[in-house]
Amino acid sequence: MNNAMNTEWTQTELTNFAAAIKSAAKHPATKTYYGELAFIGSIKSEFFPRTDRATFEAMLLAAHQEGLLRLQRADLVGAMDSKLVESSEVTLRSQWGKADFHFVAV
Repeated sequence: MNNAMNTEWTQTELTNFAAAIKSAAKHPATKTYYGELAFIGSIKSEFFPRTDRATFEAMLLAAHQEGLLRLQRADLVGAMDSKLVESSEVTLRSQWGKADFHFVAV
């Protein structure tokens, strides 16, 4: 799947989606790393269980590219639950290569 900027959603839809993601990232039920980084997999499973994974990831990446939220990569994966890291991985592919993200910055 090519995750270049998706123009399938309006700015309002992306803004509302990003606001929902940010709210979910701050919710006590969301698993975090030191309270500052919310695992994408936890947000997806707790708050967006009925949303298709591909659609969820595409919207997440589009919102990130629009600057509506900030995604980050897990670098110290040895100190984290490996299943949670795996379920949180979202990959952005572009002409310059790829970038993997696992967190939404709270």
